[in-house]
Amino acid sequence: MDKLQKLALNDEMELIFTMDTHEENYLSTQEGKNLPVEHCIKDTHGWQISEALADFAKQAKAVVEKPTFGSMELIQWLDGVDEVELVGLCTDICVISNAMLIKAAYPETVVSVDSACCAAGLQLHSLSGYCSRVANKYPGMAGQTQAEEYSKCHK
Repeated sequence: MDKLQKLALNDEMELIFTMDTHEENYLSTQEGKNLPVEHCIKDTHGWQISEALADFAKQAKAVVEKPTFGSMELIQWLDGVDEVELVGLCTDICVISNAMLIKAAYPETVVSVDSACCAAGLQLHSLSGYCSRVANKYPGMAGQTQAEEYSKCHK
């Protein structure tokens, strides 16, 4: 949280939030058939941004709803950016998917993952060649905020 507070005060940095966003038919989608755990169903409690992050989301350049692991809309918001640092709860799926998309779209952009702002610990190399720590589990049940889902399933 301290890092986000510092970033929010820095006019040179911009925050962009992504929200894992699924519809009621999630379990009948290709992702739902392969990852059959309802989560982040739009307009449910589990889809909401955590209260601890809500004020930061209000200050964000964008809040992007993403129906898949990676977000093409996020890529559009990053045009002309020299460096991107990613954080998140579902690091091994959503964060790494977005890191790969960003690097493919903008090969000269430095892309990194901040392990201190992610769930927990497996070391991987980011696509820009820097070592980052990333998490290794997917959030659980619908009805919790994304942060609550993670903590419930990863005790």
